[in-house]
Amino acid sequence: EGFRRELSADAELREEFNLRRMSAAALRQADVRAFRNQHSPAAAAIEPAPMPKIRRFLPLVLTLAAGVALLLGFLLWRAIQEASQVKMLYAQYDVPGLYPKTDYALVNQGMLHRGIVGSGDFDELKKQGLAAYDAKNWDEAIRLLSEYLSKAQPSEEELPEEINLMNLYVGRAWLEKGDAPKAIAALKTADAGITDQVNYSLLQELIRWQLTLAHLKDGDRAAAKKVVKSLLDARHDLIRNQANQLFNHLK
Repeated sequence: EGFRRELSADAELREEFNLRRMSAAALRQADVRAFRNQHSPAAAAIEPAPMPKIRRFLPLVLTLAAGVALLLGFLLWRAIQEASQVKMLYAQYDVPGLYPKTDYALVNQGMLHRGIVGSGDFDELKKQGLAAYDAKNWDEAIRLLSEYLSKAQPSEEELPEEINLMNLYVGRAWLEKGDAPKAIAALKTADAGITDQVNYSLLQELIRWQLTLAHLKDGDRAAAKKVVKSLLDARHDLIRNQANQLFNHLK
């Protein structure tokens, strides 16, 4: 009580007392903050956390991603355009004069090509399959000729090339159905099955021309160019002329 009277009476003492009390309060607040910082990491976060690096580089990352997306889109568009142009060449070069006729398969009928001895049913499969091919019954032609190919065995009356030739018609039937990969498989088998280069060179050229068309139908420029290159000096006049024109288109 006496100290309060002194403060009331002495202005200088009162001012000094007030300054000391304010200083003490400030010190106590600093101690409280230090204690909280020591025992509570969450409370220590007085300064804002630094911005993560990913956020700082986010605009650049987004810009790069957009650029990559545009590039991929452009490349996809180019690939689609390229395939479309190659497929248009199929329609241009699929000329009637080089359509595989069944006459080629029956040229020796009644002489060398009478079917397997004792297995006339195999020969009937071939005849029926070729008849279906002529009638443009592609599914039936593929079924019958594929069955024939699975059963027929080479003999002195059924030469390997004559059996293998049915793959040409199977391949063309698949091509007519719009299934280029299956056409390619059958035509490659037909091409590989030609071992007599002297007597079957013209038929092999026809097979390779059809294989070229199948690659065009499939939109594969490189594969078509590779096969047609082997026909640039073909014996068959029409195949040679068409091959040279197409090769120039594919350059």
